[in-house]
Amino acid sequence: MASQPYAQIQPYLLYEDCAAAIEWLTEAFGFKEQLRHEAEDGSVNHAELRLEGGDIVMLGDPGEDYRCPKRLGARTSQVHVYVDD
Repeated sequence: MASQPYAQIQPYLLYEDCAAAIEWLTEAFGFKEQLRHEAEDGSVNHAELRLEGGDIVMLGDPGEDYRCPKRLGARTSQVHVYVDD
């Protein structure tokens, strides 16, 4: 398979349970998992999901210093995904 180029801007999202997020994103929005690098403990160091049109989202489990929006009590980012239906 020929490699597809990356877009100029791509979101990199951190999830406290990245494996669960990958499962949800693939089921809910039709992303296809392209790449996953896991640590020895099973956490996801880096993953890439691609939509049919070629758009990529990168994601991974956060490090120890990460503070999720729920813990902060505020939103820290927003992503819009457009799908056919």
